[in-house]
Amino acid sequence: MSYSPDIFCILGIISGVSLHTLLYRYGDWDTKSPTLVLAYLLAMLTGTIGLQYSSSVQNLWRGSLADIWRLFAYHLMGVYMSMLIYRAFFHRLVRFPGPILACLSNFYITRLAAKKLLLHEEIHDLHAQFGDYVRLGKTFLFEYPSAQLILHASLPIGPRELSITDPAAVTAIYGTRSETTKGPWYTLLDPRTPMSFTRDKIEHAARRKIWDQSFNTKSLDAYEPLVTKCAQQLIDVIDQRLDKSIEMSTWVRYYAFEVMANLAFGKPFSMLTEQTESYFLKVMREDMKLVGYLRHLPWLSTLLMRTPVVNQNNKRFWRWIEGQFSERIEVKDPSIPISLDLYLMRICRVQDRNMIPSSCMEMVI
Repeated sequence: MSYSPDIFCILGIISGVSLHTLLYRYGDWDTKSPTLVLAYLLAMLTGTIGLQYSSSVQNLWRGSLADIWRLFAYHLMGVYMSMLIYRAFFHRLVRFPGPILACLSNFYITRLAAKKLLLHEEIHDLHAQFGDYVRLGKTFLFEYPSAQLILHASLPIGPRELSITDPAAVTAIYGTRSETTKGPWYTLLDPRTPMSFTRDKIEHAARRKIWDQSFNTKSLDAYEPLVTKCAQQLIDVIDQRLDKSIEMSTWVRYYAFEVMANLAFGKPFSMLTEQTESYFLKVMREDMKLVGYLRHLPWLSTLLMRTPVVNQNNKRFWRWIEGQFSERIEVKDPSIPISLDLYLMRICRVQDRNMIPSSCMEMVI
């Protein structure tokens, strides 16, 4: 059985436009990119097998595979045609000024970020050109459903970020009665959900109460010796280099992460004493650079983090984190100084488990 090329064109474009209009405009699809890739591959495989039974035996494989690829190509064409038209003319942020390309694709703001990893300077220049409200694309920082002040529209498929320098917007975004919530970008670490990545306000409030108990006056007094010890190590490093130049940003970074290591893991990284970068800091620094490039392409970040082989370094890092906490939980030596992780684990034992994450590790991260 043969099919007219026009049929594949019409069916593909109609299916693409329909899928975007009825489905892709709603929900957090960017963070579901691995699922979408698998779904499309499965659909192509199923279609190929199905067409084999309706093709002539002579052109069994070649014909069916070519037909499926043609239909798939037209389908994607329909999706992107619908998406670009919607973003350019019908998106709820269309009334805000901004670069035309930024309204169509996140690759525009990604290109700005990739120049020198100084996106804040690029955005400053755009505000000088367009004013207090600039439509730039999407970063999934916040969502604000109100029609009065649309900070980040709830329709996720189109560029939906507004960069705002208007002081009047501060209360609407950060006020106690604000309706803003963290956007889908904060699902990047799923299934792990650190407190800073928690999007649900009720869950965040419950977890924040636990953290608050770990930062009262008594707790801070207990942490002080750890911080003082790290500060003295930094001073010693500076004293050793008084007669020559020193890259302070590196040593201050070592100091900051040394304090965090003592508080989060109950043991030092020894970066100040050994004067070398720890595994943890190296991974964090490399990952933050990658985030700087891909922050505005969450679909690609999610795909990379969940693709086997590609995500081996990420999986190795989290195994290392889990190992550090497993060691810490097993330590019973009372002579070891109290630290943030012990406070949080103690509180976890007496709190309602339904109100906090099952893993204390997530409380500390």
